[in-house]
Amino acid sequence: MKDIRLGLVGCGAVTERYYLPILRRLPEICHNLYLVDRNLAQAESLRSRLPGVRIAQDHREILDRVDGAVLCVPHRLHHPIAMDFLRKGRPVLCEKPLAESAREARAMVRAAVASRAALAVNNTRRLFPSHRKIKELLAAGELGRVRSVRYFEACAFAWPSATGFYVDPRHSDRGVLLDVGPHVLDLICWWLQGRPELLSYEDDSFGGPESICHLRARKGDCTIEVRLNRLFDLPSRFRIECEQGSLEGTAYGWDRLIRRARNGTVKKIRLPSGPKLYADFVQPVFLNFMDVISKGKPPLVPGAEVIPSIEWIEACYQDRSRFALPWNEHLEAVLV
Repeated sequence: MKDIRLGLVGCGAVTERYYLPILRRLPEICHNLYLVDRNLAQAESLRSRLPGVRIAQDHREILDRVDGAVLCVPHRLHHPIAMDFLRKGRPVLCEKPLAESAREARAMVRAAVASRAALAVNNTRRLFPSHRKIKELLAAGELGRVRSVRYFEACAFAWPSATGFYVDPRHSDRGVLLDVGPHVLDLICWWLQGRPELLSYEDDSFGGPESICHLRARKGDCTIEVRLNRLFDLPSRFRIECEQGSLEGTAYGWDRLIRRARNGTVKKIRLPSGPKLYADFVQPVFLNFMDVISKGKPPLVPGAEVIPSIEWIEACYQDRSRFALPWNEHLEAVLV
């Protein structure tokens, strides 16, 4: 691992919260690490805590100096920066979402195939023991066919973004669905082995990034409902109804599930889990990526696997309509 030359592009909140602790435990990586950020002061701040690393202001400066790259930049930059590395044959680990559009994601996958450079994406929640158990149970058909999936997630947005792009309409008109959706919709596609058909999508956008959204979809005879909210905290839960029972859990309860049988029997499933914090799940993704570079191992989550969820998100935005907001309609009537 000590000989891997790595580029880490983007020195904002994601890098500081998730990758900095990992890198501080891997000094052999730091001696061959480039930190890249347009804001050199931001890169310099991280370098002061990672002795031995080098910094650059533009990722193009390091294309021929690294063996692979980790991308922790705003969503709109995932595609163009990844393409530069992939065309050079450099493996890429991209933070979610892989891209803002399915067209961009497919182009990234094609570039990776053409150059034989792996494309990985950090869809961290696929690593949760609870989510992997659901995948196992559904694939084995232990509960029969899936009849419905209900997933509700609400958490007040408090991410300390260095650029504020998550909520800035100058950067994007896409909000919580492009932020949380790549996790939630990817899980549903992964569990159900394919992309559902969108029935309806609503959000609270007035032209900028949405904070609340609601979608309905169907895959075969399975109905799907997803509600996402980043205005305030509410219980974040999911329920999967099957012919022979159901599975229930919480968004971040990665070590437990509830299984209910049709006869009313309830079984609480406790799952072994090394990670104690959400950030702990990033380390296996990162270490796997080091093996992708040095040993040619497959990524834990290949970029090609998340394209169905990106297509689903894109379909939602193409079909978006605004919630009925009676209080706003009343105000508009008064102002007119």
